[in-house]
Amino acid sequence: ETSVAIEQKRITLTGPTMSGKSTLLGTLTMSTLDNGRGKSRLSMLKHRHEIASGVTSSVTQELLGYQDAPDGSVEVVNYATENVASWIDIHVASASGHLVLISDSAGHPRYRRTTIRGLVGWAPHWTLLCIPAADDERTERQRTSSTDLPLSPLNAAPDMDLVGAQLDLCLRLRLPLVVVITKMDTASRTGLRQTLTKILDALKSAARRPEILQNQPGMVSEDMLQYVDEGALLQAYSAAVPLLNDPTATVPIVLTSALDGSGIGNLHALLHELPAPREDSVTTSSALNVFHIEDIYTKLAEADGVIVSGRLRSGKLAVGDVLLLGPFLTAYSQEDSEDSDERTPRRPSSGLPTSRSFPGALRDLHLGAHFYALPGQEWKQVKVTSIRNLRLPVASLLADQVGTVAIVANDQLHGTVLPSTNAFARIRKGMVLATVQPTATKTLVAKFDREDLASLAVGNHVVVYIASVRASARIVSARAPDSPTATHDNNEEEHFSFDQDTTVQQGPDATLDGHHDK
Repeated sequence: ETSVAIEQKRITLTGPTMSGKSTLLGTLTMSTLDNGRGKSRLSMLKHRHEIASGVTSSVTQELLGYQDAPDGSVEVVNYATENVASWIDIHVASASGHLVLISDSAGHPRYRRTTIRGLVGWAPHWTLLCIPAADDERTERQRTSSTDLPLSPLNAAPDMDLVGAQLDLCLRLRLPLVVVITKMDTASRTGLRQTLTKILDALKSAARRPEILQNQPGMVSEDMLQYVDEGALLQAYSAAVPLLNDPTATVPIVLTSALDGSGIGNLHALLHELPAPREDSVTTSSALNVFHIEDIYTKLAEADGVIVSGRLRSGKLAVGDVLLLGPFLTAYSQEDSEDSDERTPRRPSSGLPTSRSFPGALRDLHLGAHFYALPGQEWKQVKVTSIRNLRLPVASLLADQVGTVAIVANDQLHGTVLPSTNAFARIRKGMVLATVQPTATKTLVAKFDREDLASLAVGNHVVVYIASVRASARIVSARAPDSPTATHDNNEEEHFSFDQDTTVQQGPDATLDGHHDK
C-alpha cells in the first residue's frame, strides 16, 4: 500500500495509580471481564516489576478497530475478533471503518515524567482521565493497611489528592477530555456521590460542561463486549456533537466497571463517535517533513540500520527519502541521555538539572548576547528504507500519522548507503527527522494564569515539554500583564532560556513540569 488514509484517532489513558487504567485497556482490547485481581491487565504490562506490583511505569500502546454493521450497530475489532491476532489483522478487519490507538501511561508520582510525556508526546487527540469510584470507608481501611506495600494492587488505594492533581493538570493544559469513572462495582452511593461532586465542581470552575452518559440496565456478558448497540451510539453521538466545533466545550463522563462490564459499551460508543481531528493547514502534505522521534528500537532494521518510532508532524514521508537526523551530541557537549523515571539523573558538578531529551544540557549557563550561536549541534544524513503505520507496512506516511521508520546512514555526495557508525548508538528520544535542518532557538516565551506565577520566579529551573522534547530551562524574565516593567535576570528580555544549546521545533503542544529549584 502507498499510505493509509483510514480515520485514525489517538487516545491517551491517564489517571492516578490503582485507578484501573491497564485493566480497562485490557477489557477494551481483549473483550474479557476482569476477575477483581487484575486478570485482564496482565497482557498490557511490559516489565516483570509491573506484573509483580501492578503499577505501570512505561507507555503501552494498543490498537482498536470499529466496523459499521448492517443493522446499525458497530462491531468492535480487537483480539477477541475471529481471525484477529495482530495489529495488521485489525487493519484488515477495519478497512472501511476507523482505528483508535490507545496509550496507557503511568499514574504513580514516581513516574510523573512518563505521565506528562503521555499527555504531550504522540500528540493525542483525546485524553481519557480514569478516576476510581471511591468508597470512602473502604478507601480509608485500605490506606491504613497499605503502609508497608504502597505499590501492591491488593493493598493500595487511589489517592484522591492525586486524582484532583491529575484532573487539574488536564484542565490547565486545556486538553480535549473524557472522564472515565472506574471500579463502579466497588463504589458505595456515598463514595460515588463525593467523587462526582469533586469532578463536577472542578469542571464547572474551568468552564467545562459535564455530560454524563447513562448506563443501560442488565447484566453484561463478554460476548456483548464485541459490539456496540444503536442506543449507546445515539447517546454517544449526542454527547459528541458539541465537540465538533470546540473539543473542550464539554467533558463526557462514562461510568464503567471492568469486573461486571457496565459502561464498557458506552465507552466503545464514545470512542467511535468522538470527532476526528481536523486537518491543519500547517501539517498539509505540501509542507516540509518533520518527524518527532518518540522511541528507538534496539533491534536493527537491516545490517546497518535502526528503527525509530514517532509522529509525522508535517509533510509526507516516503520510502527512499533522504533526511537529516539530529541534533546529535558532540564532543563540545556534556553527556545527556534520556534518563528514566526510576534512575537518579546525573548532575554536573554545578548541581544544576540536566536535560532528559536533547543533547547538550548545561554547557554555558551565563546568558550574554540576545542571539546565540549553537556550535554543539551535529546532524546526520539518513535514508528511509521502510515505513510502518501502526505496524502496517506502507510506502508513505501522511501528516499527523504515527509510525515506525527504518533508516540507514547515507552518503551525502554519492547517495549510497554507508555502514552504520556509532552515531546510531547516540540516537535518543526528542530528536527529529527533517527535510532541512530546523531553526534552533535557545529561548522561548510562555504565558501562564496569574495564580501560577507565584511558583515561577526568576531564576527557577523548570522542565519544558514540547512534542517529544523534554529539556531543562531557566526562567530569566517575568512580567504580569498589568505590570509596567518586567523582572529580569542578567538584563535578558527572554522569559525562558534553555540550560544549554537545545534545538526546539516550534509547536503548540508544550507544557512545563514545575519541579523548580527553591
